[in-house]
Formats: sequence, C-alpha cells, structure tokens
Amino acid sequence: MKRTISLLVFFTGFIVQQSYAQVYTPISGVINDYVSVTAILSSQDWNPDSVVVVSATDFNVGDTVMLYCVKGATIGTGDPSYTPGDPLYPAGNDAQNPRNTGRYAFLLVSEKIGNTLVFNTIVNPGIRPMGAGEMAQLIRVRSYRYANVTAAGLTAPAWDPIAGTGGVVTLFVQGILRLDGDIDVSGDGFKGAQGSMDTEYAAGCSSTDTMSFYEPFYMDGELWAGLKGEGITDTQFLYNRGKASNINGGGGGNGLLAGGGGGSNFTAGIRGGSESTACSSGVSVTGGDGGFDLGRSGWYYINNNLDRTDRIFFGGGGGSGTRTIASTSTDGGNGGGIVVIVAEIIYGNGGGIYADGEDVVGIAVNAAGAGGGGGGCIILDVTGYQGTIPLSSVGGDGGNSSSTGTDTTGMGGAGGGGIYWTSGSSNPPVLQTSFATGANGVFLSAPPYDPLESPRSPFQQDDLIVPLRGFLFNPLPTEYTVCSDQDPQPIYTSDPRAGDGTDTYQWIDSSSTQNYWADITGAVDMAFDPGPLSDTTYYRRIVTSAGISDTSFRIAIYVHPSITNNIISASDTIYSGDTPKLFEPAATIGGGPTGGYFTYVWQHQPDSTGSFTDLTEPSEEPGYQADKLTNSTNYRRIAFAGVCESISNEDRVLVLDTITGMDIRKFGEPLAIYPNPVAEGLFYFNKRVSGTIYNMMGQKLMELDDTEYARIPQLGEGFYIFRSQEGESIQFIVTE
Repeated sequence: MKRTISLLVFFTGFIVQQSYAQVYTPISGVINDYVSVTAILSSQDWNPDSVVVVSATDFNVGDTVMLYCVKGATIGTGDPSYTPGDPLYPAGNDAQNPRNTGRYAFLLVSEKIGNTLVFNTIVNPGIRPMGAGEMAQLIRVRSYRYANVTAAGLTAPAWDPIAGTGGVVTLFVQGILRLDGDIDVSGDGFKGAQGSMDTEYAAGCSSTDTMSFYEPFYMDGELWAGLKGEGITDTQFLYNRGKASNINGGGGGNGLLAGGGGGSNFTAGIRGGSESTACSSGVSVTGGDGGFDLGRSGWYYINNNLDRTDRIFFGGGGGSGTRTIASTSTDGGNGGGIVVIVAEIIYGNGGGIYADGEDVVGIAVNAAGAGGGGGGCIILDVTGYQGTIPLSSVGGDGGNSSSTGTDTTGMGGAGGGGIYWTSGSSNPPVLQTSFATGANGVFLSAPPYDPLESPRSPFQQDDLIVPLRGFLFNPLPTEYTVCSDQDPQPIYTSDPRAGDGTDTYQWIDSSSTQNYWADITGAVDMAFDPGPLSDTTYYRRIVTSAGISDTSFRIAIYVHPSITNNIISASDTIYSGDTPKLFEPAATIGGGPTGGYFTYVWQHQPDSTGSFTDLTEPSEEPGYQADKLTNSTNYRRIAFAGVCESISNEDRVLVLDTITGMDIRKFGEPLAIYPNPVAEGLFYFNKRVSGTIYNMMGQKLMELDDTEYARIPQLGEGFYIFRSQEGESIQFIVTE
C-alpha cells in the first residue's frame, strides 16, 4: 500500500510530539504466547474463519494473534520411488506446491468456544484448511503505545517440532519501540541434525556398493548416510537421511564421514565436504547438499503473486555426517527464527535485531563436520527509524573436521543467508543490515583444506505489506502538553496499515467541559491541526478502508495555564567599570502548571553583540546581580514552569565613559557639578545623589534618584538650583 504522507513532514511533526515525556513499557524475555494449531476451519469464503488449538487457555476474545503455517511443503524427489513428493523436481528442491507453508496473517479473536478460536474475518484464500503433513501455530501478539526492549533483551522459545510452537517474536507498537537491548531469535528456527546422537555407522566407504550409497533419500533405519536438517517439508515425508536437501534443511553426508550441508533460507546453503579420503573412488558426490534457496527467481518473499505472497520461513537446520564407533560427528546448526514488528518508529539505542543461523559447535575429530543453520527472517512494517539499528540474519558456520590419521574427513557447509524485508521503497541508512556470510567448515589437520563453494549472504527486500486481516493498524501519538498561549503542533501520523488504499478519515474530540465524543467538522484528513486550545482536549481518528472502520487510541493534548507577570526592573545608568544595582522582579509572577514553582534563566545582550545569550543556569532565584560592566547592555529573564515559558520585558543598563583626565567623582565634598555651565543637556555629579532640580522661582522641575549624572534636554537656557536630599544645594547654568 502506497504511503501518501510526506515523510519529511511526518517525521518532523512526529518527533516533536515524541519529545514530550512518554511512558515506555519495559519488555524483555518472552512476551508472546504460543499454541499448536490442529485444524484451520477456512473452507467457507463468506464466513469468519477459526482455528482449533491444543489449548486456548492463554487466548481470549479481543486478542491480536498471528497465525503462522510452519511446514507442509511438497519436496522434489526426482524419482517416483519416494512419496509423498514430486518426481518432476530435482531431489531436495522445493516443488512449488507449498500449500499453506510460510503463510502468516494477523487477526483478532472474536469468539472463544472451548479450544476453538473464531476470528473476526476470513483467512482464505491465502490460508486454506490444513492438510495431512502440515503444521501451524497461533501466536498471541502484544500491542504497546511505547515500549523499550531492556538490556536483558527480547527473544522467543526455540522452535519445538514436537510441540509445534516457538521461534517467533512479534509485536505491535503504536508509537516508538526503543531498543536498549537486542531482539534475538538466532538459532531459534528449524533444528539441525543431531549427528552426535545418531546411530553408529558401520557401512564403510561408498566404493563398496555404489548403488546403495548413491541415493539422495533414505529412511531413518537405512544407515547409508547422515541425517538431514529440519526444513519446511511435508511431515509425512519420512526420508530423513541422505545427501539431498530437506528443501531448506541441509542434506546428510552419504558414505563414510562426508560433511553435512548448510541449511538455507532466501539464499542457498553450501554442500558439505566429501567422504573420507581413506576410501577409494566411489559415489562421485557424497557431501550433503546445501538447503534450497527459497528466494530463487522470486519464488517467495514477494508481494505481487497471489500464490507466493505473504510467506516467510524459519532458517533451515544444518545436516550431519555419519557417526562411526570410533568418533563423534558434530550436530548441525539450528536455523534462525523470525521477528515481525509493526510499529511507527524504531529507535536504536544500543540494541539490534538478530535472526542468525547457529554455528556448528566443536571440531569433528576423525569424524564428519555438520552444516551451519540458515539465517532467519526480520520483517519490519515500520514507518521510520531513529538512531542506528543493526540487523543480522546471517547463516551459521559449518563444522570443522580433523584427523589423527592420514585421511581427510568431510567438513560442514555454511548456512545460507536469511532476509530483511522492510516496508517502503528503500532500505533506510540507519538500518545497518549485515551482508556477511557464515564460514564453511575447514579440515584443520595439516595442511588445512577448504574445497567448498563460497557461502552466500542474506538478502534485503523492500515494499513489505504485512497481512493484517479484518482490522487496521491506526496509530496516533499518546499525548503531549502545551501552554494556553501556544499553538499546538498538528497531530501527525502515517497511513493506516492494511485496507485497500482508499482510506477515509474522521477526527473526533472530547474535553473536560464537553464530556462526550463528537465529530470535528471538516477534520477529514490523515493529519489534524487542533489550533489554539484553552482546555485539555482528547482526540481520536476513525479510519475506514476496504469496508473496515477502526477507531484509534486517544491522544491527549494537555493545556497548562500560561505564565503571567514576568516583569523585571533592571534599568540603570553607571560609569564604565561599575556594578549595576540588583535586578529584581517588578511584579508577582503567576500562572503556569506548577503551583507557584518557577525556574529562571537570565540573559544579556551587550551592545557589542547581536543577540541575547544565557547568563545563568536554570535556577529558582528570581533576581540577578550583574558584574562590573564596560558596555551598555540589555537584560531579560526567561521563566519556566512545566512546558510553559515566558520571556520578560527588556531593561537596559546604560554605561557611561569616564571623563578623560578629570574624573569628577574624585572631587570629594562639597557637592559639585561638571561641566558648569551645562552644555548638550548632560552634567555629572561628583558623587551619587538623590534630589530635586528647581528653577529660580522655586518651582520643582525634575526629581533625580540615586544617580551620578543627569540628562536635562528639556531645560532651556538659564539658571537652576539642585538640592540634594542631604540638604546640599548648588547653582548651575544651562547654555545652548
């Protein structure tokens, strides 16, 4: 679905709104619930579908759930002898008949009847009733407004093929998902072959009976080859040994100590090394095949094909070699799990998202190395990203082998790469996607030997559309706070997920005085500008698309009273090098949300500079004492209370130069005036005084207060008398 909002406008507005304090829910460990599905009831296109689960105890009406079909695909056999399978496709390949395998969808539970959970809509034709050999699970999805993954990290229980559950982390976040720690499902996918636990092999070299060792498939009891790693294959297919891959599971090595193949996902795993060189020439290819590349030629991980879209897969398990009585071969690596996130913003704060295939552990001494696990899936339907977010779905390392004798034993192949599938038309640069590869196993005994193909890296795919069914993901920010003298930012949000792209909108509001929800006339756009507010107000957005209406969570815009009477008294006139008087409030400050608690920052603007700069750190002190000044300077005060702030009036301290060669402040008593006669409407006293200027008729003309100078442009030519409050008098003359 095309994103219609301007990303620049969206991110600017959304990030401003998120700058206000938000309450993040800390999450770690396992947050999802899982249950195996025994039946999918989806045969009627007109009727809401349902599933039958092993136990519905952890699920309730209203839950958001992910239905995930894990396995059940038809495997190519190349030979009609092996059933069920398709002989027209090469042995081990995907036969292009996946049935439900890989399909996933998000739904709402509308009814619970025993262990049957009824959905709010249909899942077909994408997901049909389960057939024999298919496995599916239902996962409860947690939804958050704001969430942070703590340093302890977020994970899933590993996929359990017996219980039919696990391996997936999925969550919805309406606002920001902050990664303080990792989301990690590495090695939580399909199981690697347990070569170290396998039945002891005693059949010897393939050269002893090439017809018996040639086959790509063997039953469990046919000890001609090692075990395959787990893959998406139909569970009725019981040929779990042999060099052919298990679709995306790595093949087992045929013959004496041939290496296991690496599991796969989007890209193929690597074939394991050949059987022991102690054997004479026998079967030409004995190493286990690497898993099939599920991303081949657009077979899967695409949006535009009805049969192939909406499919994601666990990384395949690595295959193993045979185990002789004298040695222990290593176990195949498990495949990577799956992460599915639907969110507005993911903020990388030291954490990343990982779905790597598992490395093979240990060295196979006089034995066969196993294959590494295939990388998993990282699925991100996210509008935007902040910070730096590492992503990794790299295949696991194949197992090393060595020998105490003169022969060379097979090493394990590396796992293939997984996938990073993201919404949007390009991969944002803050997503640090790893395109590294797993490493093939090496024969470590001198001389080291590595004959295997080059390992393959993960793939990055754009234009993800997550299958939401019967509901819309309709996110809004949680809340923000403004002052009554501020115009709130518009409420920015993105297109809702799902729907048919023809979305319509209606905003509704409520307040402490209105006490009910009502349509806002004309508010029918994706974003909404509330304009100036005098009261705390709540908003919701109703979206209608594809016949579905969804009402968002509310967003609250809290309105605090503005600050009043932030007035200062700081005007003064001094000589250069003197200290002005204490700057003080000229009125009692009021308003604000904090019950009379304010902090202040004083600023100044000397005449030699062009702008105000801070003089103080935030403080509860309302006044300020300036230092000695040499330049005339303007002052002001900024008051803060909650999110409110107020800039005071500006007052000026005038700084006068001293008279060169004659500083009248040194004349001492009695009171003196300079110059006298007074010219240009300005004269100085020899000390700081307060008093009154009279004319020769005894009329009061001007009061002076605590000053060392007087500006008298309003006085015309003539004789005048100044009398100080201390009773001193002096006559002066004003001339042109």
